Amino acid sequence: WTTFGHDARRTGYQPQDVGIDASNVGSLRLRWVHRERAPVKASPLVAGGRVYVATGTGVVEALDVRNGKALWTYRGAGDVEMTPTLADGLLFVGDHKLPGRFFALDAATGRVVWSRTFPGGVRSEPVVADGVVYEGEPSADQHCIHGGVHALDERTGRDRWMWHVSPAAKGGGGVWAPLSYDAGRVVFGTSNSCVPDVAAANAAVALRPDGRVAWIARGESYADSDYDFGGGALLFHGQAVIADKSGWLYDLDAATGRRLWATLIGHTPGYGSIGTPSTDGATIVVSAGYDRDPTTGSADPGGTLLGLDGGGHVKWKVGSKLPFNGVAAIANGIAYLSLDDGYAAVDVETGAVMWRFPIRLQTYGSPAVVPSGVYYVHNSGDVMAFEPGAGWKYRTSPPGR
Repeated sequence: WTTFGHDARRTGYQPQDVGIDASNVGSLRLRWVHRERAPVKASPLVAGGRVYVATGTGVVEALDVRNGKALWTYRGAGDVEMTPTLADGLLFVGDHKLPGRFFALDAATGRVVWSRTFPGGVRSEPVVADGVVYEGEPSADQHCIHGGVHALDERTGRDRWMWHVSPAAKGGGGVWAPLSYDAGRVVFGTSNSCVPDVAAANAAVALRPDGRVAWIARGESYADSDYDFGGGALLFHGQAVIADKSGWLYDLDAATGRRLWATLIGHTPGYGSIGTPSTDGATIVVSAGYDRDPTTGSADPGGTLLGLDGGGHVKWKVGSKLPFNGVAAIANGIAYLSLDDGYAAVDVETGAVMWRFPIRLQTYGSPAVVPSGVYYVHNSGDVMAFEPGAGWKYRTSPPGR
């Protein structure tokens, strides 16, 4: 599980048999807990016997998958909110602050290999293909920074090219959503711009490897308001499935951007969804975002988890106290995600909840599922490994420890 959503297409799907299925998922118990003592919004990565995690206070660590003990620690990463990507022995990490660093660490030692500075910071999850790292740069709307997508040499960090959302230098527009890659196209969502009539703002966009636009697909809300495409694009079967903050889930032809269908999954304008869809090839699992405007002070703004078929028809819904903003991790017919204020495993076909683990804290990061177990993080900073039948008494650490 080397990147957000498992792979470059952000399927969220683990094709390996992880040894957890309907017969034993209800017995999932903690194997170990690692206390990061700082907020964690980035999702964990698991590969090569290590769990990689990054915090909001600038710590990046490689943990031993067997016991959670730190193998190396890097300090100085800034405010990491994006999930790093692991590729070819390098760990790519970004700092959300302004200006922000985007840099590569040696995955074996934690040593900095190269580093770049982006005026708009770094929030999106990068994707690596054919020796190139593609990374988004937010616009930081209040500053109207000229955001977009960078293409960098994987080994040196040098620029190949940069594509801007807005043609105007002070036009704002940026990319803070995960980037996806398949069949020679980088697909992603964009944010609103600081000037009107920007074709690529509040849209789904596909770029060719040379930085030229393959297509732009606008959503149902065309006003220059807060209707970003903040979730990643799921690429499968020649389609790009992506949600926006107006509450629509779109299925687009991945080659042309032509809309195949659109389903309204959220009903709170501006808070519709920033979740990334995932799939086992038959069912699409996605979060609909907030049910009510969270700025009104409601203690329970609500959220909805949905399962849809390939035609965009809703198969099932599961209500939650809070929305799930990441990607569901799917393995052996089970989707692992955050539900209410804890963790859950849900039957992909029916939506039946098969396992719950209460933590009484909101979770932003997404889980990773591999043969050694299921790995979660939550906002207070605990990294947790689960396996069937293990035993560990868990006590939630205070937020921000």
